[in-house]
Amino acid sequence: MKHTPKSAIYIEAPDALPEDTFSDLFASLGEHGVPRHLVQYAPKTYGFLEWLIPTSVVLVVTHSYVDGILKEIGKEHYLSFKKAVSSLYKKCLGRKPEIRTVIMRGDGKTTKPSHFSGTLSFSYLSPRGYTIKLLFPLDVSADDYARSCQEFITLLASHSDAVAAEDPISREVGRAMQSETAKYGKKHSLASIHSSLTFLVFWDRHSQSFHVVDQSHPEAKSLVSRPLGNT
Repeated sequence: MKHTPKSAIYIEAPDALPEDTFSDLFASLGEHGVPRHLVQYAPKTYGFLEWLIPTSVVLVVTHSYVDGILKEIGKEHYLSFKKAVSSLYKKCLGRKPEIRTVIMRGDGKTTKPSHFSGTLSFSYLSPRGYTIKLLFPLDVSADDYARSCQEFITLLASHSDAVAAEDPISREVGRAMQSETAKYGKKHSLASIHSSLTFLVFWDRHSQSFHVVDQSHPEAKSLVSRPLGNT
């Protein structure tokens, strides 16, 4: 599928995967008139903390989708989105995924992800520059995956870019901005700080709510998180 900047949703995937790998997803999105495309890339080497490394497959939800299609079609489209992305569970998650990912360490040895899938994530880039990234726990069930996908779209739809908005993402952004401006003062513009922010969220099946990964403890061996927007 050819690259088009007007796509509302697109997939980033390794160039080793056949172009028709995501045909089911694209066909389902096409039924609802959602512009979509596939971007393929050559594998890269990263030196980040494990859950900061981009997953092999990334489903990118654009602002035009959230602010345009969702508002035009309404809440009935949430179920359509959940149905469309359901095919990704069998391909990328579960006990026997069709696509598997290993992490190459600096010493050349491979290791498996310890907390979240290294194969699939969703990503949303705000017009102000910050990124919301949805991660999936290694043991995520098909039901929890479906729930997290639907709740993620609901979360994005409820988000407002307005300053002082009170939705969970806005509260999280406000908290991060206070921390970063206190750290750097006027050395960096607000725009550059916004563009440096990435929020890693996941659906916590125990609390039935989104949690955000605490990235201030990179040395921690266990995952540290808290409820999204809980400032």
